[in-house]
Amino acid sequence: MKKKQVALLLAALMCITPMAESAAVMGTEFSSGEETVEMQGTEEEAEAEDTAEIWTSGEEVSDFDTDEAPEVDGFTSEESEASTDAAGAKQVKGSFEVAYITEEQYNNALQNEERPEVDMKTVEDTTFSNALNSIEGENTGYCFVSVQDLEDAADFVAPEGMIVLVENARARSITPNGNIVFWGMIDPPETIEIKEGKGTTTFFCQDMRSVLKGTGSDDKVIFCGQNNAIGGISGVENIYLRNNSHDLQVFGSSEFFNIYNETDNIKNNPQDENAFLYTL
Repeated sequence: MKKKQVALLLAALMCITPMAESAAVMGTEFSSGEETVEMQGTEEEAEAEDTAEIWTSGEEVSDFDTDEAPEVDGFTSEESEASTDAAGAKQVKGSFEVAYITEEQYNNALQNEERPEVDMKTVEDTTFSNALNSIEGENTGYCFVSVQDLEDAADFVAPEGMIVLVENARARSITPNGNIVFWGMIDPPETIEIKEGKGTTTFFCQDMRSVLKGTGSDDKVIFCGQNNAIGGISGVENIYLRNNSHDLQVFGSSEFFNIYNETDNIKNNPQDENAFLYTL
């Protein structure tokens, strides 16, 4: 009997051991599963923290961009102030000869193409505006400026109350706060802007290929003398032909609003009021 009992006990133990081992293995797998879940949870929390950090970083970038904008504006403003004067004109330095002239000398220049005979003051390494301010003598309301040299095309601003006759200018824009007359252009750019002003802009015996672009509300551009030629006209509301300006040659596309023929020939022959030569 004892042998049978021992055999049964051994058989029982042999049956129980695989189950225990299986239970142990299952417990290990379950345990491993819990650890996996916990690790996944930890990783999700880490990702959430990373995401939060990313959003925070995004906000910081946005704030940085916002802070940068005023600095850019400030730099642009400083650059603008450095390159312009109170009238908003681009300041280009050069050499000029300047003098006040009489009304008679001014009219004689436009009617007879005679250069005013007057003692000129030479100013160097300065701007057009400063050259005007440096004129000595009695202010007659008329002045003559002969441009000797300019570093680049500049913005020419005629002071209010002045009539300025400019010889050999190099202009990229014109602001006629007063009246300004150009007698010859040196290396004119493709486009010359006529800005807002209370006065007039006159081209005297001017042969160039620049396009005149009016940006003011009531531009007045005058052509006088012979052989006037331009590259085109855009946005100029009022165009006048005066003195001996019997023809205006235009070599590009143009738009005209109001054209006034006030030449000497028309004064003597009113019936030819609309007669002038326009060449494309």
